[in-house]
Amino acid sequence: MSRPTALWRAVVAISSTAFLVVTMIGAAAGSTPASKSAQKSESNAATAANVSSAERQLGAEGAGFYFDRSRGRFVVNIRDGSAAAEVRRSGAVPRLVENSDRALATVIRALKKKVDVTGTAWGVDTATNTVLVSLDRTVDSQERAQVTSVTRRFKDMVTIDRVAGRFSTDISGGEAITGSGGKCSLGFNVTNGTTDYLLTAGHCTNSISQWYTSGGSYIGPTVGSSFPGNDYGIVRHDGGVPRPGDVFLYPGYRDITSAVRPTSVSTCSGAEARPDCTTARCKL
Repeated sequence: MSRPTALWRAVVAISSTAFLVVTMIGAAAGSTPASKSAQKSESNAATAANVSSAERQLGAEGAGFYFDRSRGRFVVNIRDGSAAAEVRRSGAVPRLVENSDRALATVIRALKKKVDVTGTAWGVDTATNTVLVSLDRTVDSQERAQVTSVTRRFKDMVTIDRVAGRFSTDISGGEAITGSGGKCSLGFNVTNGTTDYLLTAGHCTNSISQWYTSGGSYIGPTVGSSFPGNDYGIVRHDGGVPRPGDVFLYPGYRDITSAVRPTSVSTCSGAEARPDCTTARCKL
């Protein structure tokens, strides 16, 4: 697998004519104008920073937030219906859930202490309000039983998912990154001379300053972010996590060796075992 070869920014927007606009800019280039639809979204959707602030102010009544792509809105998990009005004032959608951040953190601590099985990964999945435990193809039935012996007492607080392929200690494009109760997808690992970065969504980096792998290894800080209008963010690799220049395809990996100007592109979104994929024409 090659090292990341270029630092570039991918600015993605969907226009009313359903064109996917992908603009690749060199590290020294200026900003890119937002599409009309992206500018419109700015006036009727909460920014990630506002939502993050509102969720923090809820204290124990908040249980993380995420961006619902189907509705184009941020969703804040709450433990008490009385917090709904405050969430709505931030522009987000309140969602009443059962599990608190503290309760889910208890599950994470138990897994770290008692599960020592190669091919497993876990982290809080805010959208399902559970701890998602992923098992790769190398985990056999006996090892799965070891995992479930720990998670069984937590009942509905845990979701166990079997994923294709084999986990490694690397962090590649398409895989999950986490921080401050949120979860996002790593787009690409890139480099600018001697410093390595990763590209991800700006609605994630606007509110999350420190990033980790789904297994809890430190990646690094957010160093650049643009959202709304544009939607991209840059995170610097400060941790010791290996970062090859490939992308995980669920299953398998594809090495990324260069950047091109596409006329038709197959795109996938979501750090999940079954990401949403489509093919779109590109206006350059």
